[in-house]
Amino acid sequence: MAFTKRVQVLMEPAEFQQLEAIALSEGLGVGELLRRAARLHYLRSPGQRQSAAKALIDLGLPAITDLTATGTAARSSTP
Repeated sequence: MAFTKRVQVLMEPAEFQQLEAIALSEGLGVGELLRRAARLHYLRSPGQRQSAAKALIDLGLPAITDLTATGTAARSSTP
């Protein structure tokens, strides 16, 4: 795919450093990391989002019931 449009985004240095570290850990450049994030978050059709949500539900993960004091999720005893 040929890229034909340029986007310039100003960021706080700390935020950029975090993105740079994530990109490096995934073997990507920051630009590719941001393109992927945009595709995943904004450029999916409603049908794709519904399919993704159904796939998550079908995993049968335990429900998150409490996000208090410790900042971690307490899991319910029933799946």
